[in-house]
Amino acid sequence: MHPNRASTFAVALAVSLCLAGGATAWALDPNQPPSDNFDLSHWKLQLPTANSNLTCSAGSVDEITPAQLVGYTNTYFYTGSDGAMVFWAPDNGATTSGSSNPRSELRERINPNSDSVNWILYGTHILDATCKVLQVSAPNKQVIIGQIHGQSSAALPTVKLYYNNGTLSATIKTNSTDDNSDLKFTSSAWNVGLSNPITYQIKVVNGLITIAMNNKTNSLNVFQTDPNYTNETQYFKAGSYNQEPSCSMSNDGARVAFYFVNLTHAPSITNQPASQIVTVGSNVTFTVGALGNPPLRYAWRLNGTNLTSKTNATLAIPNVQLTNAGNYSVVVTDSLGAVVSTVTSSNATLTVLPLAPVASFTASPTNGAVPLNVAFTDTSSNSPTSWAWTFGDAGTSTSQSPGHTYATPGVYTVTLIATNSGGSSINTQTALIGVYDPFAWWQLQYFGSTNSTANTAPGGDYTATGMSNTNKFLAGFNPTNPAAYLHIISVANMNSQDINVIYLGANGDSTWSPGIASRTNVLDYMTGDPNGNYTNGGWQDTGQTNILSGGTGTGIVTNMIDAGGATNAPSRYYRVRVPVP
Repeated sequence: MHPNRASTFAVALAVSLCLAGGATAWALDPNQPPSDNFDLSHWKLQLPTANSNLTCSAGSVDEITPAQLVGYTNTYFYTGSDGAMVFWAPDNGATTSGSSNPRSELRERINPNSDSVNWILYGTHILDATCKVLQVSAPNKQVIIGQIHGQSSAALPTVKLYYNNGTLSATIKTNSTDDNSDLKFTSSAWNVGLSNPITYQIKVVNGLITIAMNNKTNSLNVFQTDPNYTNETQYFKAGSYNQEPSCSMSNDGARVAFYFVNLTHAPSITNQPASQIVTVGSNVTFTVGALGNPPLRYAWRLNGTNLTSKTNATLAIPNVQLTNAGNYSVVVTDSLGAVVSTVTSSNATLTVLPLAPVASFTASPTNGAVPLNVAFTDTSSNSPTSWAWTFGDAGTSTSQSPGHTYATPGVYTVTLIATNSGGSSINTQTALIGVYDPFAWWQLQYFGSTNSTANTAPGGDYTATGMSNTNKFLAGFNPTNPAAYLHIISVANMNSQDINVIYLGANGDSTWSPGIASRTNVLDYMTGDPNGNYTNGGWQDTGQTNILSGGTGTGIVTNMIDAGGATNAPSRYYRVRVPVP
């Protein structure tokens, strides 16, 4: 049997002989058989009898299957007065073939119906136990209380734990086929008297055997001492394996009481999947390494939920998106006979960063007269989450699509920095915004340039109509249209009293922005003689006004009536005036 080395897998089989409390207070019922205090469903029992007799000879011994152990008890396997599971192996007991020592001992059965299903030293395999040695035989005064035993090849005991006249020791066989290759471990910490608690653990992780007894630990990697161990099948044993071979007495022997026994089998994860940080669109691969009893099976999970059809040692995620982020783990499973064991890897966090933004934006309008209100619109790609604007006039904003008012004429460069967790991007648009004083903007609309020539200067008269460009700007007339200027068309008596003044009035100019919405037209008069000479020395208001609007820079023909104007003497001369707003 060879381990699957390509992935990580964990299997757990627990057969618990439960212990609660301290060394002297076991939560076990002395009135129940061992099977009621302990889970013996994956153990068979080997007894020191053959056909119920103490034969003091080698051959076959009585064996009790896991099913038969339910409710079973006898002289050699029983519940002690403190609830312990007691194993008694008298010196004159029957022995198994190839052994001269009697035993009352549990032999692991992964498959309760067969000895043929066992495990290899890949993966994790643990026997935990707490016991007391109550009696040993002279002269050796020695008993084996726990083992790993080989099943295949030479079928030698790989690990043995000894109680030897008040001292604990352990052996690990360095060669799977050499019964004389035991490496022995001893320690002064392992001195323990009869009826004192012994806590031990035999643990195998991918060939590394670790033995701990009463908090003292020793280890050996048998794959290094003998590579043939990689193919050897094994099983655990626990109980009383009497090491007195004299076969002399039925009332002397080895008696061991167990208070806790627990078996664990699991695949071993040798390489955990690793966390990754990638950007959207990347290809991601998670890999797990595991050893155990093949075949190994895999089930990948995202945030604890199984992923459909993701059952290999490697998980590939092409073209990763933000929705793929999360915690990935894998459940690795192997089978020891009918027993399915699993182990779950640690989480590997996949952090998916969005692509860094590509900053871009639009602005509207991009030029105009002060105050100029500009709406900026973020058009950046790859979903930025923050924005930093500078508008060129010391103004800033962190809004996604801000508005900004320019109060001073000038040419402005605008910059946007767009950022998300994947990075940032800068977009600078040089001389994007042109802001003009109102007259310069009006010049640009009508003359195509703010450069002042003789005809386009503020005091110039582009159409030679007698009205300066400045006045046409203020009144709201098109300076390039010769007919568009403020003037009186006719003055006529309506009757014997009133004068009707028809004129081209200023009604605003909406052909440029912000333009002129409306204007107030005022009718003034001055007196004079029939020869055209003014007599009163100044213009006076008739009290007549028109507020005109909706124009396009060409003015509108309308009239105002000077009530009683025809009765005045001397005669009146008229003008239409547009006050500066």
